[in-house]
Amino acid sequence: MLVAASWAGLEAILYILSQAVFFDDGWAVCWPMAGIVTAVLLRMERRNWPWVLLGYFLGELHSERHDPAGQMLTIGVCNVAEVVIAAYALPAFRSLGQWMKEPGLLGRFIAIPVLLGPAATALPIAVYFSEVRHKSFWLYATRWGFGDTLGVVLWLPLMLALLSPETYDLFRRKALPQTAALLGLAVGASLLVFDTKRAPPAFILMPILLLIALRIGLSGAALAVNAVAVIATEATLRGRGPFPPAPQQDEDYRIFTLQVFLSLSMLMCLPVSVVLLEREGFAAGLKAALRRMQLLATEDGLTGVANRRRLDETLEEEWRRAMRERTPLALLMIDVDCFKLYNDTYGHLGGDDCLRRVAQAILPIPVRGGDLVARYGGEEFAVLLPNTEAAGAAEMAEQIRFAVEALGLEHERNPHRVVTISVGCSAVVPTPGSGPQTLIHGADRALYLAKQNGRNRAIVGDFAAAGRAEEKPVSANA
Repeated sequence: MLVAASWAGLEAILYILSQAVFFDDGWAVCWPMAGIVTAVLLRMERRNWPWVLLGYFLGELHSERHDPAGQMLTIGVCNVAEVVIAAYALPAFRSLGQWMKEPGLLGRFIAIPVLLGPAATALPIAVYFSEVRHKSFWLYATRWGFGDTLGVVLWLPLMLALLSPETYDLFRRKALPQTAALLGLAVGASLLVFDTKRAPPAFILMPILLLIALRIGLSGAALAVNAVAVIATEATLRGRGPFPPAPQQDEDYRIFTLQVFLSLSMLMCLPVSVVLLEREGFAAGLKAALRRMQLLATEDGLTGVANRRRLDETLEEEWRRAMRERTPLALLMIDVDCFKLYNDTYGHLGGDDCLRRVAQAILPIPVRGGDLVARYGGEEFAVLLPNTEAAGAAEMAEQIRFAVEALGLEHERNPHRVVTISVGCSAVVPTPGSGPQTLIHGADRALYLAKQNGRNRAIVGDFAAAGRAEEKPVSANA
């Protein structure tokens, strides 16, 4: 009941404000409550709708309290029915971007909240007033229906924009100058068009509103069109602007022209904003797909570490950088011991799982941003260590060897009865005339010696450019 009472009070306040701006001779040029209440319902869970609708109904009764009971009930029921029809026809609202991406949104919005809802509820109103006041049925039907239509067209997008955090991004420091300039342009052009007796055609505002929709989306367009609506309504009701009364144009025609202009202004911006959002979504999806393709091109599909292509490219880059800065560059070549026997014993699926487990054991150990773990091919892995001397490479190699052995993966045909690795290490300071193959050759030679000397060990090879070698065992765990 507290919710209903709050809504009743709010509806009465909004009714008074609406009268001050949008009412002419007791009739609403635009009925904002139709859009406001529909937006609130879309934002709420349906189980809470009855309280909002009850408050809306009570507020309507309060606003019409000086009228006959029949008129109060007819207007209250029709207004509540209209927002229920609109809210049931539209998807629930969580954010403006999500809501605008709903399938068929534009068609549903125009067909039901904009056309069917106001038409269906305007008919009972027209029947009641034509019988009670003995005036034209169609006069009441069109006045009521068009006012409600404009209220939905203008105020539903505005309220949804105000309920969405995306709208407030337009007023952050970086976006504020553009937002202020575009909204100021719309307001300034509206004052120019509507604040004079002899004004240029109102439709010159539409390119400006279209520009706003293209630049800052539906949120900005909703703010701009509603600002135009306030200026245009106030001026038109006072006989200024491009829709003045003329001998051949009665008051109804003038108001109807204003309503059509404002409706078209918003309905023009809505599909443009939807298309713009879809384009941005497509662009974001394309970028994500490109990132995935780049990842696939540089990532080993089985183990998830970098692939040979990425290793080669990174090694070339780091070699040039190390030569330029005269810093050391180290490479570890890693081979899973007795892997062919593992495959023969546990099958290829078991072998694949073994490689994945080994890769995941290696991956966390190099922690610097420039370090790279890659699958070199088959059961071989490589670890590239920029700005690392032989001692640091040796320490890293031993940590990796120990981490793989600590996995405890059963390997009955390995002398150690678990999966182990052999590691060859090489570290050089690149010099002019040398290339990355120097580093690879050194690490590969050290790996060969590690395997020749019993496996499950790491050996550092100190290879000079001339090919002279000195092997320094790091560990011996045969």
